[in-house]
Amino acid sequence: RFVVLVAGSTVHFLIALLLFFVFSVAWPARDTGYATINQVYPCAVPDDQGNCAPGATPAPGAGVLQKGDVITAVNGRDVASTESVLRDPGKNDDGDVVKGGPDGLVALVRNTSGPVTLTILRDGKTRQVHVTPVVSNGQPRIGFLPGPDHSRYGVVGAAANSVSLFGQTTVGSFKALGAVPHEIGRILSGDQGKRTADSGGGAQVTSVVGVAQISGEAFQAGGFSGGVATLVLITASVNLFVGIFNLFPFLPLDGGHVAILAYEKARDRIRRRRKLPAAGPVDLTKLMPVTYGALALIVGMSMIVLYADVVNPVANPFQ
Repeated sequence: RFVVLVAGSTVHFLIALLLFFVFSVAWPARDTGYATINQVYPCAVPDDQGNCAPGATPAPGAGVLQKGDVITAVNGRDVASTESVLRDPGKNDDGDVVKGGPDGLVALVRNTSGPVTLTILRDGKTRQVHVTPVVSNGQPRIGFLPGPDHSRYGVVGAAANSVSLFGQTTVGSFKALGAVPHEIGRILSGDQGKRTADSGGGAQVTSVVGVAQISGEAFQAGGFSGGVATLVLITASVNLFVGIFNLFPFLPLDGGHVAILAYEKARDRIRRRRKLPAAGPVDLTKLMPVTYGALALIVGMSMIVLYADVVNPVANPFQ
């Protein structure tokens, strides 16, 4: 009985683990510590939206750097392993010590003066390019937007990463379950504040409508490949969440039947110690009022969240 009762959740867990493994193998997921160029601007100092004012100083990187270039070194200093201080040009503070990634690259550039030699990886080949930054507000500017660089795992690394993602998403699922009362309270109170989702696994409480909406917007934001990757992660997260929820000790969930089985085993053990025969299965008909109450609660909360997803959709975290 126990094996049959937990089989459904076990399959959900295995599907989630398999999808996490597929994601780790098929898409770059391992942080290399370097920085990739997400955008090369036509001007050296664009505004916060990435727009250039008329007559702005041309970007030194325009025509030299390309979107997708991976910058591995600045003046021979390795981006991934060199610690630098990143200061905010608008603040008089000591700055933050950063190492690797986009922040590490920005810190290395800002701590230089004069021409800069960038070692880049493009189309599988390493090359060096030379640019002379434009100084603005005392800070050297090249005119590009860096982002983290990722590479694919091997089979062993992908297996380890899938287990890590499984653990992170499990924690996120429990956080989402813990947020249900607060979210239901917000909805019932008419709070129309922004509902946001977490791309790290434990999403904001949402229904199947919200999941479909986030998946569709992910395709628009990340293209086909990025959309499929997001869909794989969402499907894995949903399977893991359903598997966990199904094991909660409430009828009519499988976890409720497992709890009854555990009660029967404990009860019969006590009866054996008293030299009494086993009492037999619990009469489930006596628990039907509790079952109906739990079912009504689950359906009611689902309908409330469904309503919220229609009138106040969850903001897409992947845009």
